[in-house]
Amino acid sequence: MISSLSTHRKTIQGTLPASSKFVQNRSESSKLAIAVGSGFVKVYDGCDFYKLRSLVTEAIPVTGNGSPKQLRVEISNSKLSSKFAVGENLESSTALQSLKDGLKGEWCAPLALAVLAYMAPVGLELFNVRLVCSLPTPNMAPKLAPLKGLHDVEVNGRRVTVNVTDIKPLPEALGTAYYLAGDLATAVVDLGYQNTTVAAFDPSVSQMIDVLSLKTGVGSLFEAIADLVNETGERPSAEEVRLGVETRTFELNGYSGVSFKEAYWRCFEPWLKARVNDAKTQAGHIFGKCPNKFFAGGGSQLPGVAEVAKKIGVGICPEPQEIEVRGLYRL
Repeated sequence: MISSLSTHRKTIQGTLPASSKFVQNRSESSKLAIAVGSGFVKVYDGCDFYKLRSLVTEAIPVTGNGSPKQLRVEISNSKLSSKFAVGENLESSTALQSLKDGLKGEWCAPLALAVLAYMAPVGLELFNVRLVCSLPTPNMAPKLAPLKGLHDVEVNGRRVTVNVTDIKPLPEALGTAYYLAGDLATAVVDLGYQNTTVAAFDPSVSQMIDVLSLKTGVGSLFEAIADLVNETGERPSAEEVRLGVETRTFELNGYSGVSFKEAYWRCFEPWLKARVNDAKTQAGHIFGKCPNKFFAGGGSQLPGVAEVAKKIGVGICPEPQEIEVRGLYRL
């Protein structure tokens, strides 16, 4: 399990182990940066980073007690009141939902509350937080508005009241561009699950140059692979393909023995070429101002991306999921 917040820590004597901490002044609001993506929810508190798979079911699993990779959540006394499970190992649920299916707006706020409650220091009953949030599109801002205020949240049996005192929305991928910029204007092509986002930051004037959200992301690659693998009339899901890519086995579900390696390499080059062409066509005015350029987002870690990046003189963002919220936290 992740450790608790690093700022203003103090041990609660007599009630918790010596390693358990809490925010010293309970009236203070702790700053957290959060990004709710179609692939993962990511959060950073200035010390600890945590990510959780964005797979949700309202049919709470019967077995298991939850874990850092699977949260069982109940939100009450809130506009967002609901019960659900989110994370990994939920594939047996018939009601499993993925945020890539247009459900990000519905689930972004409840999932944010879930990870905020999980990040709350052990023993703290009221967790006051100020949020810096990544937004894939401006129309997502109203979806986050219900987060502001008090919410009673139970996560894996632990209860805490989360009080969101302030929400600062920022464009998706801006945090990554800011973090990587250094002394030079920097553009990032964020290969997300549902969209490809181009964002740029100029440190000489401390301003964002521009941000564009382009349709189509990594999910379309997995869907194309699934279409090719559908030789028996039983088409695999994009999630089965994703697991095989992440484990680098190129087998459905990671270790099923059913290989899709040939299909991956047939689909990969056309997919990435199309993403690069879209970025050049629609964001040429951004790249012309930026001597530094990077691939970022979860898609930047796909097999084959590093080789293409080297050929075209583009860098690869290290630890892209974490860098995104680290940059948001600094803004």
